[in-house]
Amino acid sequence: YNYTLENGQIISLKLTNIISAVLVLLFARFLLWILTQIIMYGLYRQNSINIGVQYAINQLLKYVIYFIAVFIALDELGINMTLIWGGAAALLVGLGLGLQQTFNDLISGIILLVEGSVKKGDWIKIGSGFGQVQKIGLRTSNVLTPAGVNHIVPNSKITIEDVSNWTHEEKKLRFSIFVGVAYGSEVQLVRKLMLKAANDHEYILSTPSPVVRLIEFGDSSLNFELLYWSGNFLDHL
Repeated sequence: YNYTLENGQIISLKLTNIISAVLVLLFARFLLWILTQIIMYGLYRQNSINIGVQYAINQLLKYVIYFIAVFIALDELGINMTLIWGGAAALLVGLGLGLQQTFNDLISGIILLVEGSVKKGDWIKIGSGFGQVQKIGLRTSNVLTPAGVNHIVPNSKITIEDVSNWTHEEKKLRFSIFVGVAYGSEVQLVRKLMLKAANDHEYILSTPSPVVRLIEFGDSSLNFELLYWSGNFLDHL
């Protein structure tokens, strides 16, 4: 297919160019599969790398490989890449202010993937929201709440705001249960029964050992607190 521009320049597009461009994209997909499922998977297992870091590395490889593949495919189609780069630069200048938040989210996504402070599978709390990170994309992240609601969170919100990561490094967490008993109750018996309930439970760790303490003389009860550690976070929820 030949098309003549007003300035006399002829743009030529051949079927072989289209096939070459498609083959480049298919090869990129195949190369990505080889890298993530065979080469990198062996390295992950050998070095015992957790799933969150694996996901981040795989995402970065995907973005880099597809980015390069798209430009090679455009070059195979005979498109002048110099014009595209120049047009892209002008477009970014023109849209910079209007898309400032979008670029902020994109940069934040790259920071999350590289830094690893929040990874796929982590349980995080942002403000009053709480859930498990399902996916970290370039612009947004998916956080699934215990109620099954999938929140689409801008990446800049995670990098800028105060975020509590419950499962970032430590795999065990401390929890507490409050129990009120009537005045006149035998305090040592209360303590003994609370510790027995904790020690008999399969999800509560023996080390560090559970602790019971009196925290308040309430209006109508003695208020106790049971502190215990658990490594079974999901079942505890």
